[in-house]
Amino acid sequence: MYFTILVSYFFITSCAQDETLKNTIKTLSDNLGKIEKQTLSTAISLAKIDTKINNLQERAHIWDTFQLHVSAWNEQLAILDRKIDILNKGQEKLMAFESKLSALSNIEYKIEETLSVLKGKNRFDLGELEKMLSQQKVLIKIKGEKKPKLIIKWKTPRLVEEFLRDISSKVDIIFDKISDDEDYYSAKSGKTRREVSENQNIQEKLLEIENISLTILRHVETHCNPEKSGCDDLNNNHPSGVYIFGNLGKITKRFCEIRENVWTVIQRRDNFSSLQNFNLSWSDYKYGFGDPTRDFWLGNDFISKLSNEKSLILRIELEDFDGGQVWAEYSRFLVLPEEKNYQVVIGKYRGNASDSFSSHNGSFFSTFDRKNDQAPDCCPCAVSYGGGWWFNSCFESNLNGLYHRKGVENGYFSGIIWEKWLGDYSLKRSLMMVKPVTSLP
Repeated sequence: MYFTILVSYFFITSCAQDETLKNTIKTLSDNLGKIEKQTLSTAISLAKIDTKINNLQERAHIWDTFQLHVSAWNEQLAILDRKIDILNKGQEKLMAFESKLSALSNIEYKIEETLSVLKGKNRFDLGELEKMLSQQKVLIKIKGEKKPKLIIKWKTPRLVEEFLRDISSKVDIIFDKISDDEDYYSAKSGKTRREVSENQNIQEKLLEIENISLTILRHVETHCNPEKSGCDDLNNNHPSGVYIFGNLGKITKRFCEIRENVWTVIQRRDNFSSLQNFNLSWSDYKYGFGDPTRDFWLGNDFISKLSNEKSLILRIELEDFDGGQVWAEYSRFLVLPEEKNYQVVIGKYRGNASDSFSSHNGSFFSTFDRKNDQAPDCCPCAVSYGGGWWFNSCFESNLNGLYHRKGVENGYFSGIIWEKWLGDYSLKRSLMMVKPVTSLP
């Protein structure tokens, strides 16, 4: 009996524990379902947060780009102000130039007046002299002088050539007449010493006029080389400077840098008192701009033509505001025609500047009004950083960027940049020049 009760007790207790265990398992299952729902909800929330973070990052990038645009606009407004000042100064210089031109034009009038005075003194027949002047083809050597015969060897601008020829011819003929007949007129017409002295003064004035013409002609002849095609045809005996080659109807004005080798300069930037704006249009970069003796860009059309006619070596020289100087040379430099957006092909590097140009190999040229880079449509490189260059997305070098008169604190990578030398630092000076691969010292 006791045993039966004990067994019944254990049986009842076991059944109660099973029921409790079942309830516990059910409770755990319910809680697990809730946890899964909460986990799913949390994952969805995290995904939304990630999306919002990405949107914020994109907006932040757009805002940074907008700030760059605003900075570029401010620079352009400042450049417009400077242009207005330059135009005002240019107008003043133009007026001064017109005055000088008017003064030069009066020289012929003064010569005619001199002829009239001489005619009044019965020195010679004016009509005969004018006929001789009209038939004059070359300049005449002055008799009794060892001065060489003046011959214009260069096709100067037509008006300048005719003006110089006219002055020199008249001066020579008048001087010859006075010199040949001095003794005759002094004896026959009874000229006094005062009159003879006046004639000598006239001769001196005429000689002064001719010497001015000679100086102009010599300057033209020194830097005009119709028989040569370019800088690489010059030798080391020539000075560095601006030279004119070939036919004036073509692009022939170049700055030749003459060292052990002769180089054609295609770009120059420096801390000049008056700065050339390089944030210009596609058309400006196509044809070139600036002063060859100061800041300038030779012109993409001409650079392309030059590099397609001959295999070129490119040399780049850089300088910072502390006087540090470095250089880089590239064994090949080819610029394709405009139809190929002036795509650049760059050869092997050597130098001490660290290579910041090879990464642009194969890039197309871009300006603020012609986007050929790989940057997003919202953020063209030329608009964001200024200048025309072979941008990709965006650059390791930009030698045509905005010019700053200090190296740092100019805005994010704004200025003349060679990143692998000084990083985010705007350089003081840059020089780009080319020579044929076959050029020898």
